[in-house]
Amino acid sequence: MTEALDCLPVTLIIAPRKCEKCEKCQALIVRLQERFPGRLEYHEHTTDDEAADQFGVVLPPLLVVGDFIVAMGSVPEEDRLAQLIQRKLGPPA
Repeated sequence: MTEALDCLPVTLIIAPRKCEKCEKCQALIVRLQERFPGRLEYHEHTTDDEAADQFGVVLPPLLVVGDFIVAMGSVPEEDRLAQLIQRKLGPPA
């Protein structure tokens, strides 16, 4: 069994220009931050940022939870993503 985390890193790589799927992912993350207050360490970068280079060639939006790529080029289902986050975080402190 894995140890519960106090805070889980969540990274979103978006397109540098307007992108409907990217905007949907941003809104999804806002809702998840409300569901898991203070427990998500959110980072957002565009595909042009050096920080995005660590993921190689990406199709935005790219969503990474912890060290797991959750979605690339699509918007994940909110409830399934929340379940994944809850498993990684463990029970509330």
